[in-house]
Amino acid sequence: MKTNVLVVGDSNVGAIKAGFERVLSNEHKADRLCVKYLACAGPNFGKLDISGSLLTFPEEVSNHIWFSWGAAPGPNILDFDVIIFASGKSVLDPRNFICGKWLNNLSYELISDIVRSVPSSVILFSKILACCDERELIFVGAPPLCEQQSPFLNGGVKGCEKEYLNVLSQEIRSFVQLSNGEKSFKTLLPPKDVLSDDGMHTRLEMVRAGLRFDGRTERKPEDPDYGDLTHGNVAYGESIVRSLLSIIDKPLSSPAAANFAHGK
Repeated sequence: MKTNVLVVGDSNVGAIKAGFERVLSNEHKADRLCVKYLACAGPNFGKLDISGSLLTFPEEVSNHIWFSWGAAPGPNILDFDVIIFASGKSVLDPRNFICGKWLNNLSYELISDIVRSVPSSVILFSKILACCDERELIFVGAPPLCEQQSPFLNGGVKGCEKEYLNVLSQEIRSFVQLSNGEKSFKTLLPPKDVLSDDGMHTRLEMVRAGLRFDGRTERKPEDPDYGDLTHGNVAYGESIVRSLLSIIDKPLSSPAAANFAHGK
């Protein structure tokens, strides 16, 4: 029996889509997973809503939304076993923990409060969580701030040395690992291979030529947005997907199997 997966989010869906396509085709896992995508580009993502268990959107955003199953009504959350949420900051993004020009003196309690608050600050995520029932909900978010664009490095923030960021990243990972076994959803942190040496910034080569919201086209040097370093590329997406598979590519009870409507 296949595990039915929905990836929902903004333009950050593109890299995850490309990652799934590469991994599933190379490792012959497509017979065990059926992955669908819903992406809404830019600020229009904030206009998505949920009614009962149906994802809804106003007519005005129809030109900015993309379904992997073609033009259709919004999906029913209950048709899926796993929902992956790709919008909002990554929990590991340094902007969650560093304010202004000074590095906060962060206690473990404050770190835990920040980690909990990042997913819940995205309104649609909270609404999906409320209706998820026994479905697996995984918060991914966007790539953390790229090292080349960070104001926190090279003396930009007092006390923001690489050693401190490494310690902070380990504390964040420790808390997330502990809390993933206790709360009603899981948080996926970016794997270490996509991050810089400080453990909290995305490596340049993982966001250069980042993917658009549906994952179909890479940015090219002649594109006006080629220098945008906020979206993961294929390599970033593949690394994220391999981490996701450690959670979802396992025997699951399939609450959605009886009424899955968008692919078998």
